Amino acid sequence: MSGFRMLLGLHLKMLRNGSKEKGLAVVLMQVILIGAGLMGFTWLLQRYVFSRFAEGFTGPGAWIIYTFILLWVFLVVLVQGLRNLVPHYYKSADLTWLVTTPLPGDHVFAFKFLTSILKGFKDTIFLSLPLLLAACWVGGMHWSYFPLLLVVIFAFTIVPSALAVVFGMAALRVVSVKVFGGLVTALNLLLTAAFWVGVWNADVIEGLALFLFEGSANLIPMVSAGKIVDALVIGAIGEAIVPAGILLATGVVTLFLTFMVSRLLFYQGWLNVQDTTDAKTSFRRGKGTSGLIPSLLFTEWKFALRNQEMLPGFIMMLGIFVVSVFPFARGNWLGGSVEAALVVAMLAAAVLPALGVIVMFVPIETATNKGLLKGRFQLIKTLALGANTVFAYRMLRVFVPAALLGGIGVFLFSLLLDTSPVLTLMAVFVLQLGFVAVHEATELFYYAKLDKRYPILGEVFCWVALLLYIIGAGGPLLLWALRDVFTIFFTPAFLPSAVILVVASILTVWAARKLAVYAWDEMEFE
Repeated sequence: MSGFRMLLGLHLKMLRNGSKEKGLAVVLMQVILIGAGLMGFTWLLQRYVFSRFAEGFTGPGAWIIYTFILLWVFLVVLVQGLRNLVPHYYKSADLTWLVTTPLPGDHVFAFKFLTSILKGFKDTIFLSLPLLLAACWVGGMHWSYFPLLLVVIFAFTIVPSALAVVFGMAALRVVSVKVFGGLVTALNLLLTAAFWVGVWNADVIEGLALFLFEGSANLIPMVSAGKIVDALVIGAIGEAIVPAGILLATGVVTLFLTFMVSRLLFYQGWLNVQDTTDAKTSFRRGKGTSGLIPSLLFTEWKFALRNQEMLPGFIMMLGIFVVSVFPFARGNWLGGSVEAALVVAMLAAAVLPALGVIVMFVPIETATNKGLLKGRFQLIKTLALGANTVFAYRMLRVFVPAALLGGIGVFLFSLLLDTSPVLTLMAVFVLQLGFVAVHEATELFYYAKLDKRYPILGEVFCWVALLLYIIGAGGPLLLWALRDVFTIFFTPAFLPSAVILVVASILTVWAARKLAVYAWDEMEFE
């Protein structure tokens, strides 16, 4: 295992050097921000979600609730592992030179698999840890047991990470990367729909609960992990010994099978991926268009349509848009207020479709290595485009499809409410234009000034800027719409709220253009 130790030591040195380059103060600030974000999200879940079902977390069957929470985490880790298989294992920069070294294939795979588990744990910690912390908080867990949840989550995520690798390598033996991406998308939709439909179906919940009480169910990782969490909540550490042993044994067996399968499939999958050639993109003008911006737009849209690896993220955003908006058209949501429903639909239509479209412009390789994304800006620099041209085409590439999707959603929603969609559509387009402008400007500023030394702070800056814009431009109109639903300390009138929306959006686009021009002129490449 000398090869594996060498790779692991090299990886640790890279992490240590990266931390030294950032500086201790930056690292501490990142830790504080991450911790504050996790605790804030945990408090929101505990206060507004789980506290409504407090009785279920204190009864004898509370471990079933923890099992369902862990089932959702299991599905997320599984799908995320399938999505990251190609970029992390087969298209990563380090694997290109690792396959040319005399290192045994199982050592290379073991190294990549360990880093994938750590990455999966890091990526899902923002989902799984707040969910479990909030649930255990409501259940009454003593604070001294909370650190043990990290150990439980890490041991638990090994199984879905390993299964994702096995299923993915086996699938790539018989299908192309493009087909594999489509299958992962379909699986993601199927599992998500099945989970949430099942959660809201009393018969399904009752049937699963009866099955979970059977002895054989303890072999399922979610069940054993759920019983460990329940034992920690009630303070009965002795009751966690048996399920902990089962979870450990399940993880060991899964790891053994994964390494056995990797000996047969790992390099064959790598060869199949390398044989796949992507369709060439061109900068030829489409018929009926003139100028450089239309050519760039059509090229970017062609790339987005071919970027099927990121399609699950796009579909997820559209799914959230549909789920968060269209239930308001039926029933007594928000007190049955039509104005409140329309404003909520307006905000969702301005934000969620835009985020979904933005995802489609991110190559799967750059999803795990943002340095490669900055390399795409370097290619654009070679075209000798002006900063205003770059900002304009980057805004339009997102705004046009996002406005189309959001407009269709709001139009259908207005028909269901039997209201005129004209004003709502205008508000969506104005708000969305400012949202896209803020995103593109802050992204350019991030890669110009923040990506090397302050990456976490830069990402926080980008998201905070988007949030402040939505609150500043759409907040007054939302307060006006909710005047009859909640008791609000200040209720602005409709006309001033609408004027604020338009003026704030116009000023935001102007300021975003200034920031983008400055960032583009200051952006340097190594």
